[in-house]
Amino acid sequence: MYKCNGIGIGIYIVVTASRPSAIRYSVQNNFKNKLALYMFDSSDINAVVGRSAYPLSEIKGRGLVKLENVNQMQTYVAVPFEKAIDYSEKIKALVDSIDQQYTGMRPKPIPMLPEELSFELFDEFIPRGLGKNLIPVALDTENVEVQCIDLAKNKHLIVGGSQSGKTNMVKQILRQMATDIKLYLIDSKAAELTSYQGRENLTYIGNEEGLVEFSEEMLQVMAIREEMLEEAKEENPNIIPRQFYQQLDPVIVMIEDVDNVVEMIKNAKIATLEKTLMSLETYNITIIGTSLGSKLKGYDPLSKYMKDCLNGIILGHPSEQTVLQVPYMRAVAVPLGIGYIYQKGDLLKVKTPGENV
Repeated sequence: MYKCNGIGIGIYIVVTASRPSAIRYSVQNNFKNKLALYMFDSSDINAVVGRSAYPLSEIKGRGLVKLENVNQMQTYVAVPFEKAIDYSEKIKALVDSIDQQYTGMRPKPIPMLPEELSFELFDEFIPRGLGKNLIPVALDTENVEVQCIDLAKNKHLIVGGSQSGKTNMVKQILRQMATDIKLYLIDSKAAELTSYQGRENLTYIGNEEGLVEFSEEMLQVMAIREEMLEEAKEENPNIIPRQFYQQLDPVIVMIEDVDNVVEMIKNAKIATLEKTLMSLETYNITIIGTSLGSKLKGYDPLSKYMKDCLNGIILGHPSEQTVLQVPYMRAVAVPLGIGYIYQKGDLLKVKTPGENV
């Protein structure tokens, strides 16, 4: 299609092959200009340009070109050289020189999804100027564009099977999140996030005692925000609470394993924390949780609240989890690092970066 119609819109195609049989005959007929350099089998030369009145000698760069007739031609090298390694280095220097001198608009590179996507490689794809509320988490597999979670959407759930990369995704979010954002990190029993203790503006919670202190502190944060709203209402009685809270600095509560928090709440007998966590989004406080795809089956209020989530990330095949409601998809094997961005029931296939790839 591009060969037949591309020239009309400025698309030109150059194809190379080591032998004519590598290109279908029907495709070859669409090329008007054909070049044949030296080949061991002279019949291959005839298959490209047809019969020629000139024999093709073994001089380097000598070839035949088919325009209206078949003519001899001599190719040339872009730079002088003696050794092959000199040619590669000089060609690279020539291309760099052209690149530096070019001042026009540059086209976007052809998107290529990396087979292995490390944290460092993923950083190279992230465009400049992303807002503080947008946290890059993955590349979509079709257009190879960065996909983000939006902290302005105050509830997110990361779902996946065992060893599917849930903790890895939490680390990616922590890497990309600005350090001036206040963050509360509730770790799982595995305590794989202890290395983040001491990070600026981060409060680490790893046991039931810490959870009690966290509950008290969150009540204070919400009370302060309510006071700020009342003060703002004195100047503008018509102010909308949600719009006011969205103007305040973001606060993030990240829960590694929601089921573990549910269990700790029961053990510590702090039932008020469930109500507190479920009230966070009212005050523009974002909660991000993780869960196994087969969990969150309890009838407690927090489990029900987190399952009723409109935004999230599914690691692995969507049909392998029962937490988020997704449309039917035929079950196929999904390699590690492939997941889906979930938004109100819609799915976007993505590749997630990894720490050890």
